[in-house]
Amino acid sequence: MGSEIAELDNQSNSSYRHRNTIIIASLILIIAFMILPQFISNYLATVMIFLFTYIILAESYDIFSGYSGYYNLGHGSFFGLGAYAFAVFSGGLRGGYTPVIEPGFPIYISIPLAILISVLFAIGLSVPFFRLRGAYFSVATFGLILLLFYLANNLRPISGGPEGLHLLKSGDFVFDAYYLLFPVAVLSVILNYWVSKSKLGLALISIREDEDVAIECGINSYRAKTKALVLSAALASYAGCGFAYGFHIINPTGIFGLEMAFAPVVMTIFGGAGSFIGALLGVSILTLIQESLWTQFAYFHLFTYGILLLLVGLFAPGGIVRLRWIRKLFKPPE
Repeated sequence: MGSEIAELDNQSNSSYRHRNTIIIASLILIIAFMILPQFISNYLATVMIFLFTYIILAESYDIFSGYSGYYNLGHGSFFGLGAYAFAVFSGGLRGGYTPVIEPGFPIYISIPLAILISVLFAIGLSVPFFRLRGAYFSVATFGLILLLFYLANNLRPISGGPEGLHLLKSGDFVFDAYYLLFPVAVLSVILNYWVSKSKLGLALISIREDEDVAIECGINSYRAKTKALVLSAALASYAGCGFAYGFHIINPTGIFGLEMAFAPVVMTIFGGAGSFIGALLGVSILTLIQESLWTQFAYFHLFTYGILLLLVGLFAPGGIVRLRWIRKLFKPPE
């Protein structure tokens, strides 16, 4: 009995040390990213803005789709809606000359207003869309991207049409956007982890496994899915705000294009859905590949996305995070 207690105690101490090591390493990494802009060029800062944007999009996509099993192909609509709402409230210029709203609101008002619009949009969608399941839900949500794309192209008085909206540039937008997006990128990872350990996460996983049985067991399916979708929409909308602020120009092709629409889906599936580490790994690896290939072959990285997804589907159906050697990196020692 004594030896068994000692063994359990050793395992507990080992797990405790492993957890503390991960926490300390994460804090060091966060501090490093906070001071990084002091030593990098505008080009690298721009790459980091894309990285943080994709982290927020992938983690927020995973919060809803990864745990519930509802593949939301319209997740990018929250990103685009947030970007356009922020640009409009900030006094974005149509054709580079005429502001939509004059005078525009400051950033600390424009961002909450943009997020509020996306959240209300998500709540409105939940009523009809959660009547659908499986492929029907995925196809219907993908239609949102197309709908908003054509609305942005045609509602010139608000969206600026195909030319989009320009934000007045004052200060260094790139480095400001870096600090605007980085804390929320960290927050999105933490929220994903929190959901995985919460009652909401348990409800979503139950829905993913068998929604009818989950309902029979007393889980309010509609409420759980709506909560996750609202949280997912709020984070994606913030990413859109930061992206618009950083590049001070948005247009329908760049914001509602297929690349931005499918990026969080591809990155999450590649890394491993239903895991905050999986989404983070998928974003980090694919962003690095994308940036490396983009400078050499325009759009070739999209072809690479397809190849990588095929390989993952064949050899690691759960994503690379579930590969044995990857799991060992995050598993406490015996």
